[in-house]
Amino acid sequence: EGKGSVAVRMALGETQIVQETRQFLIDNGVKLDSFSQGAGKRSKTVILVKNIPVGTQVEELEKIFKKYGDVARVLLPSAGVTAIVEFLEPTEAKQAFTKLAYSKFQHVPLYLEWAPMDVFCTTTPETKKSEKKQSSIDEDDQAKDENEADNSSEGEEEHLPGCTLFVKNLNFLTTEETLVKTFEKCGPLKSCSISKKKDKTGSLLSMGYGFAEYAKSESANKALKLLQHCTVDGHQLELKISNRATITVNPARKFQKAKKQTVSKILIRNIPFQTKVKEIRELFSTFGEIKTVRLPKKMGGTGAHRGFGFVDFLTKQDAKKAFNALCHSTHLYGRRLVLEWADSEDTVETLRRKTAEHYHDSPKKKRQSEILDEIMEGKD
Repeated sequence: EGKGSVAVRMALGETQIVQETRQFLIDNGVKLDSFSQGAGKRSKTVILVKNIPVGTQVEELEKIFKKYGDVARVLLPSAGVTAIVEFLEPTEAKQAFTKLAYSKFQHVPLYLEWAPMDVFCTTTPETKKSEKKQSSIDEDDQAKDENEADNSSEGEEEHLPGCTLFVKNLNFLTTEETLVKTFEKCGPLKSCSISKKKDKTGSLLSMGYGFAEYAKSESANKALKLLQHCTVDGHQLELKISNRATITVNPARKFQKAKKQTVSKILIRNIPFQTKVKEIRELFSTFGEIKTVRLPKKMGGTGAHRGFGFVDFLTKQDAKKAFNALCHSTHLYGRRLVLEWADSEDTVETLRRKTAEHYHDSPKKKRQSEILDEIMEGKD
């Protein structure tokens, strides 16, 4: 206890792990907002793998999933027990899902779940494999993607099934210009792209595969026959019709907008009743200097607190730092703390009034009881 509360130290340790995991996912193009919204359409190529033993390496997961098809990537945070596996083709992803769900991995069963439809940011190069028009990072192609997103209904008519070829075994030095020259012989192309990823220095590297999309399915079938196993830059290309949808689905979700910060005071809900004021102060003071900590008590200031409280920082900057660190998944005594920005000084009174209704009759209830008394007196 000389170093402070054990519960607070555990909460801070969890917070650090959550922050590192979030940053890892963001750096790898994962859209975290997709996990926090209501139920929506699910991906057909991206799988969430849960219940992974601690210490598992990415290579171990890649090995078991690659048995069922071409894996675009496997994301596994260093401290995480959940991974994201993306396949290139939905049929292969489905087969892997069916075979590996609840299967034994090391000493535990794997729990699989289809990821949300928009789990990856559209601006991440390695995730634009067979969407409408795959772009490299230049601004002109990004502008095209934005226009296509705004006109999704038109895109549904333009992108017909059977028009896109999946191209494997590309030389890592092969350029998109070379692919265009190779595939345009069989018909008019709508797009031709090579999937890329960033290395540790931020440079874009070819992933060894790409997509060629024709305006008509007849051209795609012609290319499949004539160009199968053709040699480009010393590599024999492997071609097949891509079954992956080329339309980006934007489910009609109502995204929850977080309340903007206007104050330096944070409202904390779901505080365990055994929590002490000094523990809340210890937890939040990690992020800056605190002005006040309040845990309103039950029954006129006596007894335990009501399960919520307020922390007011000296500066808005420190308050924001604490909020951003603790709002995602910080648990204290096993309960997840829920953070909101306090509206105003009357927030305490508002919450007190709501809580008091559980212990005292409201004016409405009193009126109802008076009416019942009058009815009973009338019968007498």
